[in-house]
Amino acid sequence: MIETLVPGVAEQGQTLLRRAEEFAARVARYQALLLETLAEYHRLRGRARDVPQEVALVLAVTERAAARQLDLADALVTRLPQTFAALARGEIDAYKASKVHEPTACLTDEQAREVDARMAARLVGKNPPNLRAAVQRQVHRVDPEGAAVRARRRRAERRVELVHGEDGMATLVADL
Repeated sequence: MIETLVPGVAEQGQTLLRRAEEFAARVARYQALLLETLAEYHRLRGRARDVPQEVALVLAVTERAAARQLDLADALVTRLPQTFAALARGEIDAYKASKVHEPTACLTDEQAREVDARMAARLVGKNPPNLRAAVQRQVHRVDPEGAAVRARRRRAERRVELVHGEDGMATLVADL
């Protein structure tokens, strides 16, 4: 796409995009350091209930956001070593790492490591929704019985909800 720009602009654009790519990789490497540090602090504090509050205060985020970061950090350093290694190399960012963590959270440590190993060569180059879908497929392969149980449970939670809004408007919410 950038090649279709005016000559001179294309070369400059390519240079800028390469710089952006390198900066994104650097940010990902720093994210790995941050998450590794958070996991170590969480472990050091015995996973105390007030750790998310402390992290929230230090990072100026909500307690819920801090708890999610701690959960991701713990999973990466204990259950998802290949994903953590890709993050540390700057090949994926923390958001993409979370797309590996979320579907594997329901698995045992051993099953999560198996999914992680299966996904190791497939992490780079995928956008977050495609990465999550690929991980979800591996979760189903590694734990088919658990997948069936989770699907039955989710079907039992199906619902349609009408949320009244302002000025005569409403929102229809469906979990199907």
